[in-house]
Amino acid sequence: MDSPQHSESPHKPCKTCPRILPATTMYFHRDKYSKDGLCSSCKECKKAARRTYYAQNTEKAKAYSKQYVADNREHTAQYQKHYAEQHQAELTRYKKAYYAEHQEENKARSRQWYVEHKQYVSHYGKQYRRENREKKREQNRKYRQEHLEEKRERDRKYKEDHQTERILQSRQYYAEHREERLSYTKQYYQTERGIIAKRAGAHNRRARKKKAPGSHTTEQLYQQHKKQEGKCFYCQKELLHARNSWHADHVIPLSKGGSNDISNIVISCPTCNRKKHDKLPNEWANQLPTHLTERL
Repeated sequence: MDSPQHSESPHKPCKTCPRILPATTMYFHRDKYSKDGLCSSCKECKKAARRTYYAQNTEKAKAYSKQYVADNREHTAQYQKHYAEQHQAELTRYKKAYYAEHQEENKARSRQWYVEHKQYVSHYGKQYRRENREKKREQNRKYRQEHLEEKRERDRKYKEDHQTERILQSRQYYAEHREERLSYTKQYYQTERGIIAKRAGAHNRRARKKKAPGSHTTEQLYQQHKKQEGKCFYCQKELLHARNSWHADHVIPLSKGGSNDISNIVISCPTCNRKKHDKLPNEWANQLPTHLTERL
């Protein structure tokens, strides 16, 4: 093959191969100890020599590279960052091709590394989550929204496959942290959110006993309270946040075929809820003042 011709720059022969190439850093590596500042062998020959040496002295080369990186961490990190910026597209293609060809091998290696460094991974993960709490919350929220059905199916399958294991773990944890859990639960049920959660749980249990269709969550009940601006649905009385200051009322009572879905629930004051009892809306409307019957 003919050597490239560059008439504007001086040429020099490669010591290893018979080619005569331009004496530039495009074809020769730098060498501060030579007269012309360039290596005597061209880049291609140097590369071939390194490959041959590595094949014949693999363990020795790995040990040397590992030691060099350990002794020159900062310089190595800067070089790798600079190289990655200049060859980003090339590295991306190479990584995709490599992972596709060595998928099982990579998974096995990752699992083995995780087993050997489990404590380190756990400590690093906890530290990172503490330092990036808001960022992680936003990432998790976005992921849940984008993969809602997938996550629900995965959680459902996991619960089915590990039902006995989860029950035993819960019992063991509760036994080991009984006082702590009781104290937390007592404090939680005194908060606004806790009061609503307790009410939602009680309603769902009662609905299951009556075999009523539908259910509602703490968040839905909280949003209903917020939607009514903290006022009784029937008499518009201002409701406090204390435990017994308001009730969640089924518009169509469960005893008369009403659903336990949030669409059948309104927030009312205790007085209105007790007066309504198990009456249907039209029966209850007869006992309300005229200006309030329009709400039913």
